[in-house]
Amino acid sequence: MHDPIFFHTAESTARLSDQFRVLESLEGGWARRLLDETSGKRWVEYYPHPDDRCPKYLHSDPLPLDLHDLMIEALSSPSDEDWAGLAAYVRLTYSAEEIAEELDTLQWIVPSQAIRIFAETYVPEDQRILVGMGLAEIAESYQRFKTACDHIKHFRSHEPV
Repeated sequence: MHDPIFFHTAESTARLSDQFRVLESLEGGWARRLLDETSGKRWVEYYPHPDDRCPKYLHSDPLPLDLHDLMIEALSSPSDEDWAGLAAYVRLTYSAEEIAEELDTLQWIVPSQAIRIFAETYVPEDQRILVGMGLAEIAESYQRFKTACDHIKHFRSHEPV
């Protein structure tokens, strides 16, 4: 098992976060910025599923800001925690359409197992803003969202699409 570069999922977060020094509280105390004093690396402890506040994950601080850079770097990591952690993180930050488009690009560049694990752990978050849309626009945006989600599911077979 390889050490993650960008993400720690629930099991390792519970073990590691207590060993790190708390630098500050974020989001009204629901997240914390931490320091691993042995390596000097900073982490953010957060909830990838904020509705139920469980489980806690860690992501390195800072993360690459560009979706393409973040996905290629995390999916090129040898750690399956990076692959699963990436799926949990991007679901809250980027649309399913953007993620599906990136997977199309990266499927030929990163290990197929990384994409398969990502797709297995990715839970879509409907981030559409419907206020001000007509019914036809809502239906079209839903179809784009559903198509993107279905496309991401196809990567679970780890075969290039």
